[in-house]
Amino acid sequence: MAADLVQTRRGLHAVANVILAGTAEQRTGWPRLRVSGSVISTPLLPGGLRQVTMSARGLAVQRAREGSGVPLTGTRGSPLRGTTERRFRWGATVQQTASAMGLSGKPPVNQVVGGVDPSEPLRINPRHAQVVMSWFTTGEEALTRLCRWHAPDAPGVDWLLADTFVLTYASGGVSYGVCPGDWETPEPFAFITRPTGERHRQSAAHLRSAKALLAYFRAHA
Repeated sequence: MAADLVQTRRGLHAVANVILAGTAEQRTGWPRLRVSGSVISTPLLPGGLRQVTMSARGLAVQRAREGSGVPLTGTRGSPLRGTTERRFRWGATVQQTASAMGLSGKPPVNQVVGGVDPSEPLRINPRHAQVVMSWFTTGEEALTRLCRWHAPDAPGVDWLLADTFVLTYASGGVSYGVCPGDWETPEPFAFITRPTGERHRQSAAHLRSAKALLAYFRAHA
């Protein structure tokens, strides 16, 4: 499973960095992404293209009503009117995936491409993609609660660093974060980095809920 999970994670990383962060940078000047529930998305964008989102199943592009600049909304749980959705296609490249959604597929300036060449075929397994996305969901909840524990009036934590595929929050010089895996640790993990550079990692296998993850962060706060 580890090899398949790594392959899927690398593919999702490349899609998030090239297609989502690239689009966000082109439209707003910043390659920032949000994590909300089980979805990674660009912020709301100016112009006719309003938002690009990624789930474990694929991509969705939301466009505004022509000439209005206002996003079209739908009922909860149903696709938004004005939204195009496509599942990830096995073997398609990042560039082909972007083109199928009417996007340029141009990565952010001066950023790596998630360890995947844009011309390399993507092999994203939906089951393993759910593992990756679920870890971000758990991390977002725990980090937001940690943020509010430090500062009750804080809005929470929801920015994803697309180049490293890490969701992180910093307080008092200490960084707390979650990552679905990297070259050193192939499976999802949480980490804490201190100003001295000392870094502690804990496998997600030992942190199966937001409550457990929050306890881990607070124990090292």
